[in-house]
Amino acid sequence: MSRTLGGCSITSAKALRVLLPATVLLGLSYFAHTVVFDILFPYINDLNLTPVVPCPAEYDGSSMYRRQYFGGLLPGLERSLCPLVAFFYPVVQADVKPHYYREFMIASFSNFSVVVCATFVEASRMQRGLIGPFWILLPVLTGVVYQFITGAVTLPYLWTIIIVAQRRGLIKSAPSIDECDGEGIALGMLLGYVVPTYLMLFHSDIPSIVAWQIFPVIIGAVCGVYILLRPRSNKPSAYNNTIQTTYGILFIFLTLINFYFIVSNNFNLTKVINIWFPPFTFRFNSTILQNFADFSAIVLQWDLMLIFGGTCLASLWFAKNIKQVLAIAAWYVGPGLLLGPGPAIAAVLMWREGELRRQNEKIKGE
Repeated sequence: MSRTLGGCSITSAKALRVLLPATVLLGLSYFAHTVVFDILFPYINDLNLTPVVPCPAEYDGSSMYRRQYFGGLLPGLERSLCPLVAFFYPVVQADVKPHYYREFMIASFSNFSVVVCATFVEASRMQRGLIGPFWILLPVLTGVVYQFITGAVTLPYLWTIIIVAQRRGLIKSAPSIDECDGEGIALGMLLGYVVPTYLMLFHSDIPSIVAWQIFPVIIGAVCGVYILLRPRSNKPSAYNNTIQTTYGILFIFLTLINFYFIVSNNFNLTKVINIWFPPFTFRFNSTILQNFADFSAIVLQWDLMLIFGGTCLASLWFAKNIKQVLAIAAWYVGPGLLLGPGPAIAAVLMWREGELRRQNEKIKGE
């Protein structure tokens, strides 16, 4: 028989802590799928918005996007990468119009680094529980999937798995992460995300775009090799100095980037809103969507806005009580909104690391 507290079953309360995040996050995923694939993508045919250069089914050298990126050894993958390259190429060009598309790409994909880092960090906490040493495959496979069907659709599933695993006791109450893992993730982020993102945004050539499409695999490979070569600690801690430092660096760097775009737009609120938010309408015409670059930019704006929103929602379940939930929510809608999504999320994740350290110290003291 389950105990009761204040007239409510404790078992029911535990079930609610699992069902609520699953319902909210998977509902957000469903909404994202509806927006992107049921509402936006049909406009490709409705307004004749096709890439300037198509993607042939077989490689014949006629398409700038359909190349033998891997020497023809992986034709299926090369064929799958073609539409992704065609989707990104128009909107990352330096002369793309309107100008805020490029500002959006630089700002949003820089801020997205926090979300990518968090997926690897939180998955690494699962290695002492549900999935053991195969934890690195979870964010890598998720990343591969969201490159094809958007992060807004895919990432809520990852956050649901992590949150439910923690709530159901499949991860220790003070989940440990070895310093070796933290260093591997930081190095993987640098070589696997920062470098490809910089190349894609500032070189804007096709090989750079291809490298960005496979960044989850690069991060996983760099991290995995580092973990294999680096001696592990005998006493892993819930608090990780490298992870805390990484989040701190991202917080400072992204705050400066976001502030730069505010200043460069002369504190014009309308221009700043255009960088971060898509048009809040689902009725497009040839005036709004004039070419494929317009389509790509709007899809990416919706995708990244929902990714940031979903990550903010998921982070509410890092709280231990309603007071912390309200504090995190107030941070997001207050100072966090002014700083931008990346710094806002990074600050909460830094706070989480501190909470885990205090929790770990308390367990050791007992």
